Amino acid sequence: MRPMKKARLRFGLPTGIALALLALVAASISVAANPDLPESRDDKSSPANQFLTAYNSMSLADWLKEKGMRTEATDLYTEALNLFLRISADYPQWQPAVVLFRINYCRGALKNLQGGVGRPANKHVERTTENPQPCSAGALRPGELKIENRKSKIPSLSPMNFKLQQAALKERGRDYTGALARYLALLEEYPRETWALKGACRCCLRLGHMDKARVLTRQALALPSPDADMHLLAALVDCYDGRYQAAFTLLRQSLKQNGRCPEAHAALGVVLASGGQIKKAQEEMKRALSLNPKLDDAYYNLARLSLQQKPADRDRARVHYQNALRYGAVADPELDALLAE
Repeated sequence: MRPMKKARLRFGLPTGIALALLALVAASISVAANPDLPESRDDKSSPANQFLTAYNSMSLADWLKEKGMRTEATDLYTEALNLFLRISADYPQWQPAVVLFRINYCRGALKNLQGGVGRPANKHVERTTENPQPCSAGALRPGELKIENRKSKIPSLSPMNFKLQQAALKERGRDYTGALARYLALLEEYPRETWALKGACRCCLRLGHMDKARVLTRQALALPSPDADMHLLAALVDCYDGRYQAAFTLLRQSLKQNGRCPEAHAALGVVLASGGQIKKAQEEMKRALSLNPKLDDAYYNLARLSLQQKPADRDRARVHYQNALRYGAVADPELDALLAE
């Protein structure tokens, strides 16, 4: 089969650092768990925005756990669990499978940290949702003040972690230029700090600073035991350069370390498609969606692959493309034209 042009398929970035915002995908080049829906994004009481709040708390807990701050991570996992449970109780029809997945994730993390912490959190939510009260866009629901106050218990971070947090906040706000400057300044002081290396690499990829991204990935891969995210980032740089065999090797290593990373499966699909292995590429995109059913790049790629297969399946391509747009993909005029034929 004719190999697909490199620019035709899309792939996402690993969030890595907790605060580094949802989007392993396109604006997202993702976040992977980005719950964008056709609701008002200015309505802070909407389930989508409540999900974002809970997801950010959960992600920060992941980061704190990684840094060895187990008590603080427990507090934030509990907060996230409370919020996910509240969404489930108040909006039972809103993305129930995704919300349940996050509930179970938080319960599992709490069990690993302390054991049996999920049950009290559930009782807390039951108390706060028995008599739900309407709230304005900026108001707190019952029990939220207590959750907010819990954050103040987190002790002061070390100077290095504080700078890392500030860089991640910039990245979270999609100020990739500002975030990159902070990550690079941090690397001047701590040249072997893997979180800063990954953050700087993500920003370079989003900004198109490929020369710097190549330097950073080489620097990171030279460190002892690079993790799954670092192998994925390096693979994305190789994909950009058309070095698909090198990317394939890195992606296999990434998936060996973390086989449940949807973005790595999607990137592997891009690599397979570059060699004309359309069916295998489609299987990898579907694996990515089984892990994150809102990964817009995977839907977009499936739309493209549906046109590349023989015979082409335009109806299926339209469905995939509409799903991609629904979950935040940027419209593609060329694909629009192809599907309109």
